[in-house]
Amino acid sequence: MSHPIPTAQCDLCYEAAEIADEQLNAYAKMFGDGPLFRSCILRELGLFRLIPALGALVHGHCILVPEFHFASFAELMGFAPRATVGAIGMAADLISEAYDSGVVAFEHGPLSVDCVRGRNPQDHAHIHLMPLNEDVSLSVREFEPELEWAQMESLEDLARLHRKASYLFYQFFPRLGIDRPAGMVCTFAHDNAVIKQFFRRVIADKLGEPENWRWEDDWREDNIRKTVDRLGLRQEP
Repeated sequence: MSHPIPTAQCDLCYEAAEIADEQLNAYAKMFGDGPLFRSCILRELGLFRLIPALGALVHGHCILVPEFHFASFAELMGFAPRATVGAIGMAADLISEAYDSGVVAFEHGPLSVDCVRGRNPQDHAHIHLMPLNEDVSLSVREFEPELEWAQMESLEDLARLHRKASYLFYQFFPRLGIDRPAGMVCTFAHDNAVIKQFFRRVIADKLGEPENWRWEDDWREDNIRKTVDRLGLRQEP
């Protein structure tokens, strides 16, 4: 199977693959056209890139994105399951070690996608990871009680959902060295069947900031700077 190609019409393809060096990425636009944010990549993890999340709810809040264009991690699990599982684990370990904390991971995987530059970043597969010592799976279940969640046996179980259903995925990674559950998933027939930015709402509520869940309203520049200070940007060769 050949790699899907990055496209200049997709914000996250551009951020991950840096396919248009003559343009400024969102981070350079935010902080100025200086060397610090000329690249937003914290780490290269095989086919994946770890970058700070815009609208970071806490410092250490990152997203893991594939270099090539995929609609969801369910699609990625069918394409390169071992590399995908490994990258998620490495990203969680990196954040866990840097913050001496557990890590929550979550994704809203769409059934279908239309990659248009400037639209919601869910147009390109991305999983959120952030340091959090509390497993908020109970809060996730209670936030919309009518949603039905199923425990997963393996992260690779996501592959069966590609082109079959939209889904919400959640996993809590305890501190390094502790056994990790595979996570849980909720499926639904249509992308608009669940409230917008579901996980951000849940976690903002747990953080005592229930009104501050929209990443579009506040990019949380201070949290992004602190994330870069703690984790450091990728070292150029």
